[in-house]
Order: sequence, then structure tokens, then C-alpha cells
Amino acid sequence: MPHPKLSRLEAYVAGRFDDLAGNAEMFPEDLALDDWQWLAVVKVLAPISGQTVLDAGCAKGKFVARLEAEGAKAIGIDLSPALLAAARARGLRARFLEGSVTALPFEDESFDAVICIEVLEHVPELERALKELGRVLRPGGSLVVIDKNRAGLHPEWPYPAALYKWWGERRGRWMYSLDAPIQETWFTASGLKDMLAKQVGPTEVSFPRRFTRTLTARLTRLLPLLSYDLLWHSQKRVKNTSIKE
Repeated sequence: MPHPKLSRLEAYVAGRFDDLAGNAEMFPEDLALDDWQWLAVVKVLAPISGQTVLDAGCAKGKFVARLEAEGAKAIGIDLSPALLAAARARGLRARFLEGSVTALPFEDESFDAVICIEVLEHVPELERALKELGRVLRPGGSLVVIDKNRAGLHPEWPYPAALYKWWGERRGRWMYSLDAPIQETWFTASGLKDMLAKQVGPTEVSFPRRFTRTLTARLTRLLPLLSYDLLWHSQKRVKNTSIKE
């Protein structure tokens, strides 16, 4: 199915997600209350009730469902029609829109908070996406990004996760193969922090813990910079409305 209004690379990404939408392991519909990603989001956004929240890259709507249950007005957007069909079938009050994080169909300052969970690694035009995420956020609002750490260890085995990714790409067992027109972009803590600070506002990096008992989990408790996942929390700059005399 063609994907109008998307760039060539975005259309390729959308097609891959459509192809894999039926994989329940990759795209689960439910999110446990003790899921580490959910707990990390709650820690930043609490109290959630009453907030208007955008899930940018919502997949099947698992975060939207949790946000709605907590009393937020949540909206989801995603590139993939197949994933959105599953999200809409949940019967939530939330709206689910088809679109790109590089061209969000919302007015400026529409949301109290924006979450973007394992999405930016798939975005061809990163700086444009960050600018858009910041644009739709209200002054003082929070942007929560969770994504892969380029310097991290595999979550189960203590070797570089980037090596595992490369091997998967080489064998055609990754989201994108080595000959695909796009590969996942993993980030350094400081690199994405600097970009977010420029496009959105002051940004802090934290190291959310996966609740596992692996050797990697023990190592990353001692050396958090080796965590497989990183969380960036940006706060939208408040406009200076003071009048100079």
C-alpha cells in the first residue's frame, strides 16, 4: 500500500512496520503497570491526570491506553496504517492519526507532554523531527524520549549491543538489513542531549533499569553509561515575555 505525504525513506519505514505489525513480540498491545518504560514515563510526567499527551510513534496504542486510564487526554500518531488499525480497534476515546513526526498535524503548543518511545531510531530526518516535537509542546511541558544507547551492552549478554545489531543486520534478522536504504540510528547520551537542548529546551539524561537479573543488569547498575536504553527528558523553554524599557 502506498504511503502518501511521506518521504521515500519514511514510506520504506512505514512499509516495514506494516509488514511486522502482526508480530506480537515486537508490537505488543498491552503494557504492564510494572513495565520499566511505563514506570520511567510516569516518573517524569506524574501527575498524569488532566494532561494532554501526544504519543509520537504510538504503534498499537499501548502507552495511549495507559495514559488514558490515568486520566490524561491522549492522542497517538504513527506512520503505519496496520499498527494504527490495531490501535483504533482498542475502542479507546483517544484519536489515532496517520502521519510523520517530521510534520505533525497539530497547532503550536498543543500538548502538555509528548512521549517518543523507541521511535527516533527510525527517523531519517532527526533534527526536523526534534523541532516538530518541540513545536507542539507547550512552554514548560515535558518531552520524554527513550531510545537505544550506541555505547550500551546487550540487555541479556555482556557484550556491545551495537555488535549484536550489526550481526542481525548482516544476517537479515533485524528491522532493516545492511542493504536497506535506512538503518536504525542509535544515540550517545550527550549527542542527542545536545540536539534536544537546541531544538526543545534544557535536557537531562537518565538510565532506566530493565528489571532483569542478568550480568548486564548488574554491570549497568555499576556503570550506567553502558545501559542498553537511555531516557532523555527535555523541558520546553518558557518564552520571555518581559518588556524591556
